[in-house]
Amino acid sequence: MKKNLFVWILLGIVCVSCGYEDSMPQPSSDSKIISLFSRGTPVPDTSDKIPERTFQEKDSIGLYLVRSTASLEEERYAENALFVWQGNKFVAETKLFYPDDQTSLNFLAYYPYRSEGIATGSSLLPVKVAADQRSEKEFLRSDFMTAYKKSVEPSQESVNLVFFHRLSRLDIAVKPGKEYNMESLKNADITVVMKDVYTSCLYHEEKKEFTTLARLSDVSPYTDIVATEDSLSGWSFIMIPQTIAAGKSFIEVLIDGKSYSFTYEADRTFVADKRVKLTLTLESEKDLGITETDISDWSESVYEEGDLKPKPTPKVEIEAMDFNRSAIWHIVSPKQELLGVVCREYLCSEELKSVAITYYAAVDGTPDYTEGEVLYLMEEAGKSGGGKITWQEDENRFEYTPAERAPLTAFYISPNGEITTDAKEGVFFTLSPELVKDVDENEYGVVKVGKQCWMTSNLRTSSFRDGTLLTEVTDKFPEGKTPAPAYRLHASGEFSEYGFYYNGLVVAGDIAPAGWKVAASTDWVTLRNYTINALPLKDADSWTDDSGNESGITVLPDGYIDSEGGIKINVKNTAVEQAAYFLCTDDSYYISLGTGEGLRRGTVGTEVYGAHIRCLKE
Repeated sequence: MKKNLFVWILLGIVCVSCGYEDSMPQPSSDSKIISLFSRGTPVPDTSDKIPERTFQEKDSIGLYLVRSTASLEEERYAENALFVWQGNKFVAETKLFYPDDQTSLNFLAYYPYRSEGIATGSSLLPVKVAADQRSEKEFLRSDFMTAYKKSVEPSQESVNLVFFHRLSRLDIAVKPGKEYNMESLKNADITVVMKDVYTSCLYHEEKKEFTTLARLSDVSPYTDIVATEDSLSGWSFIMIPQTIAAGKSFIEVLIDGKSYSFTYEADRTFVADKRVKLTLTLESEKDLGITETDISDWSESVYEEGDLKPKPTPKVEIEAMDFNRSAIWHIVSPKQELLGVVCREYLCSEELKSVAITYYAAVDGTPDYTEGEVLYLMEEAGKSGGGKITWQEDENRFEYTPAERAPLTAFYISPNGEITTDAKEGVFFTLSPELVKDVDENEYGVVKVGKQCWMTSNLRTSSFRDGTLLTEVTDKFPEGKTPAPAYRLHASGEFSEYGFYYNGLVVAGDIAPAGWKVAASTDWVTLRNYTINALPLKDADSWTDDSGNESGITVLPDGYIDSEGGIKINVKNTAVEQAAYFLCTDDSYYISLGTGEGLRRGTVGTEVYGAHIRCLKE
């Protein structure tokens, strides 16, 4: 039996030219208003006890209205109108009216509401599913649905819209095999993960097509375990329709620290509005293969069976980490607990100056940077040695104790985050780069330098942390009695590489991501003192001196904005031809770093009217 969500649209009258209340003339007394409320719920499917899918308090949908003679790509009558479920009905954020008594409209509604909606000139809806669906809220919000009705005539009659599931659903059940019985399985610690699937796309309603699949992620399911006589069930995923390649590890199950994997023997395509029930047997003695006993609507199921194969304990491979993306990589358990971090960092002291690959175990989910393991040193002659590193409590210095062993390029990780060379002591894990996002969703890598953690690139957000927009300028920064916090784009257009220029008013607000801060001049001095002369901070390919980027900070010589709006790449009143400038939070200072020299300090507004911002962790 089909199980869809029924919503009625109650229509009223109007003679206006726009779907927005604040830009339309006042309706007359016989105007027909468009409002939404619910009079029905899906028919429950008692055959497999699927919970009824109804809207919940504060659920929101978006509604597009288009004249029947037009299309979404053309002029829209109502643009992503927001309706919120309140007290068993939808309440419109803005009232909508029919254009007149003769004009019919096409209705396109979708759930869940997204502020970005359908781009101008397009008919494609952006769709995303959560990578973490463990909460009921994220699981239900991942259940993308649409309702579409053509040529609705102005009338007092209610219009019925039926919301259809547009994505796929996968339910997992686990059966005991040779090593388990039902009693031991019920008492086991079980984690289920869907591996490396697409979690975003674009959807075309009229064509019922998904395009531009993107954002590969591991997905954690909504879990509500039910035990039967022969299996455990209750792991559920919402997924974008896609094809899973034959032989690819698709479902991974961790049971009491032992990992199992399920793969399809042939390509498997998941389609819209269909539900798959996959029963997996732990190391079954007979290869059950895959059987499909029915193909039907979401309210019914496609039934499949397969085997979970034991996986060998993996090693942490240093070569698997892209330190250009981030210089810190997290090792995370299947329970999403941080076990430790691997860093590419610059070790700088009077006795040792070398880029090193280091490891720090986590304590209570946070890296313990007080002491760690140097896996190997990256010297000109190649990898060498390793040993212990201990950071002094009160100073930004360390003690290094070499060990007589070969470079450690791969290792197992124990449940408490310790390095081991014994596979039997190792546990399963995932690797992920440490990245920080600003309010505009821009990503930045992170690098550890001494006891500080810095962003690896300049800030490039156009908003304060609370969403307040900055003023964009194209030449001079605003002056006068009421200057505004402002930014300016880099002339090259390479914003991800160079970042934005900002004026001094920006650093007075909360511009850094949560947990981060704009560097003060004292932070820069700490960085300079650790690196001894600040020369290891510079991108080697961009500067004309003999400096390098051993630290991973990657400073570029892109200058500052002067009082006339010009970009100056030199140090004012000196022979220095290249320089980088950074705003600071203390006393309106800026920091400059020039060719062949270390840091110097000046005052914003006397020489420099706009410069870059670099952030570090609080």
